[in-house]
Amino acid sequence: MNLYALVIEPDPEERSVLRNALHRQQWKVCEAASVAEASRIIGSYLWNLILCDADISTQRVAPSGDQTLLSELKRRLGPKVHIVITAAPQVSSITPFEAIINGASDYISKPCQEDRIEQYSRKVVERLRAAEREAKEALLAKRQRPSSSTPPLPELVGESEAIIRVFKELAQIVNNIYLDSLCEGGAPARLPSIFITGETGTGKELVAQIIHQRSSQSKGQFVPVNCSNLTPELAESELFGHEPGAFTGASRKRQGLWEEASGGTLFLDEITEAPPSVLPKLLRVLQDGMVKRLGSNRWRRTNVQVIAASNRDMQEEVREGRFRRDLYHRLSLHRLHLPPLRERIEDVPLIAEHFARRYFRRDIRFAQDALDMLMSYPFPGNVRELENIVCGAARISTDGVVYAVDLSAYIELVRGGNSTDMNRLDALQSAGAATAYVPSNGEGLEERVHRYRLQVVKETLAKCNGNVTQTARTLKISRPSLYKILREIEQKSASGYEQIRPTSTRLIGASA
Repeated sequence: MNLYALVIEPDPEERSVLRNALHRQQWKVCEAASVAEASRIIGSYLWNLILCDADISTQRVAPSGDQTLLSELKRRLGPKVHIVITAAPQVSSITPFEAIINGASDYISKPCQEDRIEQYSRKVVERLRAAEREAKEALLAKRQRPSSSTPPLPELVGESEAIIRVFKELAQIVNNIYLDSLCEGGAPARLPSIFITGETGTGKELVAQIIHQRSSQSKGQFVPVNCSNLTPELAESELFGHEPGAFTGASRKRQGLWEEASGGTLFLDEITEAPPSVLPKLLRVLQDGMVKRLGSNRWRRTNVQVIAASNRDMQEEVREGRFRRDLYHRLSLHRLHLPPLRERIEDVPLIAEHFARRYFRRDIRFAQDALDMLMSYPFPGNVRELENIVCGAARISTDGVVYAVDLSAYIELVRGGNSTDMNRLDALQSAGAATAYVPSNGEGLEERVHRYRLQVVKETLAKCNGNVTQTARTLKISRPSLYKILREIEQKSASGYEQIRPTSTRLIGASA
């Protein structure tokens, strides 16, 4: 087998590392330092491997066109060529998720190591030989690129090995769904279902939305259903609809959620919490796509992409008889597991900055002590909890910088609060303001956290005998920020609002 590799890299030293590593593995190597050079030699050989700099991959092939170099490589070379994006983490113009979902096979951080390139090139050779044996090239050639009118994708953020594995599996699922949805004559076939597992807050619905937008069902609706909210009495009506007089109180006909999702995607979240009485009917509809409303004799054909999700161990659920084995197999033609945030903790700074950009118009920055605190926190609520903590802390920041003292208020609330506090903390995201939660004393969550923050500052100032410099150093905030907080304390004290009694309070992440 003749092996041809194209290295597209502007840095001569990086090109040398990549070239030397490939030469040792008997690859024939060509090099390009720009989009123009790469465009001239793309058609010179039947390339097996492309190593492309991230910034160059996003540049347009023609000044007046929309095609980037990455999309042009995929268009001209096809899916069997392995395209690897090389990038400096956190500073490149394309994220790992964007690269992989748009056609790259992998994402390697710079500076590139020769031994890692050698190892990767050996894997490419193994994949090429396996592809030849299985003869999948003709089938994969049917894969069409989505048009420029495709809606923007929801974002999965991260650069860790754990999340990049998810990106790869997600891209593979999207490819397989497209191919599986076609018969020989191009007619729609029964769409394969997908089962997503992962702890609460890992982003299962976000991934379901990504699959929907990348599937042939993207022009239809995305209909999410929380199965834990379905009651045994009304579950069948909610899912499949009813006719007038079907049961007491049914005065008008109603289209079920399954019909509503026809032509689109139905997301069955927390499927293990669905009433057992509706599961046999759900299995029947999954088999043939035919729906009959309660009180009706007419069957209606539907075309629904079904994505189910659960935060439980499904193998154990099936083994213990708590979930139907036949239904699980029907729902899990494709499977995807999302890792908890603690298993990709290195992604926390990127995700925190993403939420700050998404929810705030002003520039929000994170002090190093705040990032250190986030990196050391286990996040039992995963990405959703990180989102709530970041948004709450940024909202009470006085100078656009989030310090450890800002984060500690929310983290302390979650660690020491009761179950109601922790459950209602999620209301921050949906309500857009921390005042979404009002505890029994009538004080909003933002007020409660704000009072906690002021209390921490007052107690630290007292322990430092009124020394502002030492207090700022202990709290790991700037002196101007501390002065702002002190002025606020004085103003509230003067108005009779501030009535905090000093108590023993531990400040997470603050050094004595």
